[in-house]
Amino acid sequence: MATISIYRNITLRVGRKGWLSGSFSLTGSDEVPGEADAAILYDDADDEISNLLFDQFMEMLRGACENPKPEDEIKIIRYLEKHHILKLIDRLCREIYNTSRRLDLISLLDVAYKWAVSSDDVNLVKLGISLMGMMNVDEREDCRKAIVTLGKHEEFTFYSLYAVSGWDDAEEIMDGYAAHLKGWGKKHAELWREKEW
Repeated sequence: MATISIYRNITLRVGRKGWLSGSFSLTGSDEVPGEADAAILYDDADDEISNLLFDQFMEMLRGACENPKPEDEIKIIRYLEKHHILKLIDRLCREIYNTSRRLDLISLLDVAYKWAVSSDDVNLVKLGISLMGMMNVDEREDCRKAIVTLGKHEEFTFYSLYAVSGWDDAEEIMDGYAAHLKGWGKKHAELWREKEW
């Protein structure tokens, strides 16, 4: 039996007013949504990932873009189980446009979108949202919709905020999250609106 993607699960559970009910939770998750990320975000410790580990990740990412195979996703999922996505985001953003990496940005955007909407792995969805946020998705309504929709679940709100921060309608999206979310997603949205990031 095929598992349902996180994105599909969220879109099926969004109510008439466009938001998830407070009782909705991701299958198999017993944590408070967004709490593990918040612990890293609000901790001053800066334990950066080593160059070797980061280079390994970039090679996996290149492989997933150039000649995607199911095992590429599995390698990335396992990597993200050991090395938190928040430890990678800033450096990854700088490296995306590093010409020596020679990443095909069109392929990368397609892969990022696929991970965001098709995966049932929380970390792979976070990576997909983050990667889409590093690229221009003005012409890609499918990407924009996925980013905003996933942000309605507090496990993904921070990543959505990161992705939409440069959009013309970013303030409206942030206001929506701040008004309708109750936990860590609301906190992230309020801090983002106050320019504390």
